[in-house]
Amino acid sequence: MGQSGTHSEEVTQVQEEIKRIASKVGISQKELSDRIYREENEIDDVDEMNKFYEKFKKHLQRNTTCIQRLKRYVEILERIESVRKANKAPNGYVAIGVISKNLAKRLSNL
Repeated sequence: MGQSGTHSEEVTQVQEEIKRIASKVGISQKELSDRIYREENEIDDVDEMNKFYEKFKKHLQRNTTCIQRLKRYVEILERIESVRKANKAPNGYVAIGVISKNLAKRLSNL
């Protein structure tokens, strides 16, 4: 049971981090889901993108979401943020102790 609680907490932390980064970068959840869809699919299909968006929203709400899936989203967000950072004054990551040390370390390198 303890492991399940830990998994749930990690999922929640990564979900919140995804939302925070998206907000910091200035993109909506819809735009983020579209970018992720395009990253993972060769053809842009509006209906499929809308279906993916509905799934994506649930991935950011449910504590049962696969952690690997959420980490994939973070990887994609990091690439988006790095592109934006090249065109703007750099923003720094501020650790507040909510996410794991490993994820905080990765984010501090952005």
